[in-house]
Amino acid sequence: MFNLSKKDFKKIDSILVFTLLALVVFGLVVLSSALTPLNRTIKSQLFATIVGIFLILFIFLLDLDFLRKIKWVFYALSVGLIGLTIVKGVGGEEWGANLWLRLGPINLQPSEISKVFQIIFLSSYIGENKNKVNSWKFIISYIILGAIPVGLIILQNDLGTALVLAFVTVAMLFVSGISWKNILKLLAIFTVILLISLPFIWNKLEGYAKNRILDFRDGSRNLEVSTHQTDRGLIALGSGLLTGRGYKQGPFTQNSYIPAQETDFIFPVLVEDFGFIGGASLIILYGIMLWRLYVIALNADELYHTSFVIGVFALLFIHIFENVGMTMKLMPVTGIPLPFVSSGGTFQMINLTLMGIILSISMQRKGLDF
Repeated sequence: MFNLSKKDFKKIDSILVFTLLALVVFGLVVLSSALTPLNRTIKSQLFATIVGIFLILFIFLLDLDFLRKIKWVFYALSVGLIGLTIVKGVGGEEWGANLWLRLGPINLQPSEISKVFQIIFLSSYIGENKNKVNSWKFIISYIILGAIPVGLIILQNDLGTALVLAFVTVAMLFVSGISWKNILKLLAIFTVILLISLPFIWNKLEGYAKNRILDFRDGSRNLEVSTHQTDRGLIALGSGLLTGRGYKQGPFTQNSYIPAQETDFIFPVLVEDFGFIGGASLIILYGIMLWRLYVIALNADELYHTSFVIGVFALLFIHIFENVGMTMKLMPVTGIPLPFVSSGGTFQMINLTLMGIILSISMQRKGLDF
């Protein structure tokens, strides 16, 4: 379980470490501004961050091969926790969906935890079958195993998280070594299935989900009801101009004008306080982080590690792209939070845990050429 002999701490990706620290600090600063007018403290996010840092240090001690050996345990936990949430979950009264499990004073979101378990499982499954990735037996089993947690999350009425997990599952399959011929076949099959099932999917969507899609197509159709969140977010974004209104000085943020400003719509808070420069700085930090993940994936010592890093890359990329995009009306609103910035203790700990595993992988990779 524990093995330090496989790791060379001198090889740790120091650029990623400093970038991660900058993102965490930046996120706490922005979140504090978003929470101030809501009379909420940042203590829970700070506690989750501290726990996440300790998890990173603990992961440094782990033998990553141990995680691979118990991949089916992770998969069972992923499916089991999501299933338990369907039966025992809470939160529907406040958020419209029962996505949390209450453990005394602590609320956990199993769909977030399942992201870690799913990436560990799928990367291990790919590594174990690296010589069979073009066999249809592997492809079909991979798709089924990946689809089960996604389907359960859809039953929780959490379409945004389900789409994220589906995107991650597909991205990991693409880097598994599967041939372009098989990729094109899969795309054709999925296109046909999607076209056939679209009417059924549309009829099963909740009213708010339908409105979000329709509002994305026509932002003026429902101005006073379902588009007010994005409209107010855009006003706050424009209010920041080049350098911002000043920390905790944004009139829209400090008057709680933006719905869900501490979670899904925290990017407008950042831009209102720190302007275009602040928003661009965060995007640059994200870019550096994703670049380092790409480099680590390229230099990983085996397919198991490469697949894992690409899974995390895909997870973070889709969160950043969708969250920032929806605040600018470039993407439909899906309720996907912004990594290391949005409020959410489970989300923060999960992201830090994933980064801890990647930093551990960086210490086992081959030496970089640049």
